[in-house]
Amino acid sequence: TAAARGVPGNATLTIALRTYVLVSAGEGHTCGLTSDGDVYCWGDNADGQLGDASNNPSSIPVLVSGGHEFAWVSAGSFHTCGTTTTGDVFCWGANANGQLGDNSNNLASAPVVVAGGRTWDQVDGGAGHTCGVESMTGDVYCWGLNSFGQLGDGTTNPTNAPLQVAGVQATAVSAGDFHSCSVDAVAGTAQCWGDDTAGELGDGPALGGGLPVFVASASPLASIDAGTAFTCSVDQTGEGLCWGINSLGELGNGTGVGSDVPVPVGGGLGFSSIDAGVEYACGISFTGDDGYCWGDNDAFQLGNGTGLGSGTPVLVSGALAFGSVSTGRAHTCAVTTDGDVYCWGLNLSGQLGDGTNFNSATPVRVVE
Repeated sequence: TAAARGVPGNATLTIALRTYVLVSAGEGHTCGLTSDGDVYCWGDNADGQLGDASNNPSSIPVLVSGGHEFAWVSAGSFHTCGTTTTGDVFCWGANANGQLGDNSNNLASAPVVVAGGRTWDQVDGGAGHTCGVESMTGDVYCWGLNSFGQLGDGTTNPTNAPLQVAGVQATAVSAGDFHSCSVDAVAGTAQCWGDDTAGELGDGPALGGGLPVFVASASPLASIDAGTAFTCSVDQTGEGLCWGINSLGELGNGTGVGSDVPVPVGGGLGFSSIDAGVEYACGISFTGDDGYCWGDNDAFQLGNGTGLGSGTPVLVSGALAFGSVSTGRAHTCAVTTDGDVYCWGLNLSGQLGDGTNFNSATPVRVVE
């Protein structure tokens, strides 16, 4: 969209306003993809995760350097990755565990290309690792930290270049804190690998680990998102399902009891998407485009105007129509159907993007 603003004399200055198509929340930073293929980031930048070739934090969006045209972006805990329209993956930020995938362990405050020369569809950043889906083949690769087998190769050895996850082909992949999951939306199946101490792999009582296991879902799945010690999915009818730890209501079923297999999210809501964060999750309703969140709320990350946690979904304040939502460590951001980004929750590093460092219990608009 564009806004015409009057200026002295007869001239009219037209300022182009950014239209976002995707937003991704990390630990203390956030990144958004515009309809023009630009990526803007805001918040903490101690590890270069904003990608503007500096280490300066910013409470307003800054343009990622390099002039790349992006088709996807994903914020990990302290790093960020994105796919370009030509199918390359570029990453920037922390790299002590090799999560940038550039055959080094050097921090990068500007985008560096992931090694291997592959063409990618989608990429997802986790706490200390990254996973991506290769175009055409649907093969899944992961790289970075592997202390719990989250790279899916049956070992705990880290790698600073993409490593293929054996036996997995997918339409999308999600990197959590210490586990990873993929979904084949055509077949309706999902696989997870890595830490399973809380049942977050969803394969039942058998303790999974460093090799992929199938999620024990009774219904075909359309999407999946790996959080911290829990996972959420939406099946092909729009029902929300979660599994893993539930001590703070992460599963959204009102019980507080964990589960090693998928259980329905309470409230009778249908979802178009669910994003699992750190001890909480948020989703977009299938009808109405409303935002709902559940779980921990100690930093107002549920966005309902209170600091009270909830074991079942609560409506995000503001009567906004959302197209997608992303959960971080303790803040949440969402794109409206009009292409604006709103954020709420913790804001100590400026991760809400509203030009302040004040926490917010309700959605605030990211400044242009």
